Amino acid sequence: MVTHITRAELTQLETNYDSSSDWELLDSKYLVNDRFLKLRINTFKMPSGKTVTPYYTFEYTAWANIVALTPDHKVVLVKQFRPGSGRSSFELPGGGLEKTDSSAHIAAERELLEETGFTCDRVIETGITYTNPASHTNLLHCFIGLNATHTHAQNLDATEDIAIFLIPLQDLLAAIQAGEIIFQSLHITALFFAQRYLATQKTPPTV
Repeated sequence: MVTHITRAELTQLETNYDSSSDWELLDSKYLVNDRFLKLRINTFKMPSGKTVTPYYTFEYTAWANIVALTPDHKVVLVKQFRPGSGRSSFELPGGGLEKTDSSAHIAAERELLEETGFTCDRVIETGITYTNPASHTNLLHCFIGLNATHTHAQNLDATEDIAIFLIPLQDLLAAIQAGEIIFQSLHITALFFAQRYLATQKTPPTV
């Protein structure tokens, strides 16, 4: 059965959440529980009564990333090696919230400063999304930073080796759309939210 809904009905369904289709958690234990990774093995019961096991979930803190735009509308990018892909890749500054971060907003500003040495006049949250609701427990907070300026030296962790690049926003978007680079999916989400934010401004920055 396919149900057609409007935006208002979609919002109402999300606001008045119906948990009748939720799975019941019967058992859960850690397989890995350290600073960088928490992996659980779970047993669930579906509303139909069927048992689902094993089901693995990853626990992470919330993540934050930022589309930092310079006064001439260039995006601050970082490039670093990623063991998962086995190669270095272009990305937005970002990372996980630390215990010292009072909010995702603070985390985004901190990550930008540490990884690039850039600061912004204004930082605005543009959207929130699930990272991967099938297996990850955390949320991603996306931000846009305006009038980004290089004010400090990088402050990198011992295992970080990060190069900094500036590219016009439209050039980055065109390269992604043309398949000229493979960009991180969650960072494409941040670019989408940033574009939507810029479109709402009365006098969008010149590109």
